[in-house]
Amino acid sequence: WRQMFRELEMYVREQTKDGRPWDGNVPTKYKIQVNTTAGGGKIGEEKSLGRWVNRQRTCFQEGKLKKDRQMDLERIGLEWSVQIPTPWSTMYGSLCAYAEEKRKQNGVWDGNVPVNYKTQSNPPLNLGRWVNRQRSAHAEGRLTDEFVRKLKAVGLKWA
Repeated sequence: WRQMFRELEMYVREQTKDGRPWDGNVPTKYKIQVNTTAGGGKIGEEKSLGRWVNRQRTCFQEGKLKKDRQMDLERIGLEWSVQIPTPWSTMYGSLCAYAEEKRKQNGVWDGNVPVNYKTQSNPPLNLGRWVNRQRSAHAEGRLTDEFVRKLKAVGLKWA
């Protein structure tokens, strides 16, 4: 438990190094590379910090988390209940970066993103599916005028 907690502390430091507040969450698919055992031996194993955090939340909600562990997690700012989808602005920023990269490579961007395209970020963002959801929302009249303007400005094709 302590080793994973130390990994969480490092994650929080990384997230807040630019003065940004931490949102109290770790994406479920976020993985870390663990290079040593509790006894100091070398292993080089990949572990899911996000899933570990979710297990701590489950233990807390079931009343099974030891009080000292609860206090440690609260001290660093862990939120016990979070359902935070990736913000629209983050996905839009990824789309802008994708379009810019395509323009650098080809001189133009065709306004499309493959449906299975994921960003190189950790965790990867499913940009292709997000673009399809924006297109569907637009076709159904559920996309705000502001979002439509931004997507048009970047060059997104609607079909």
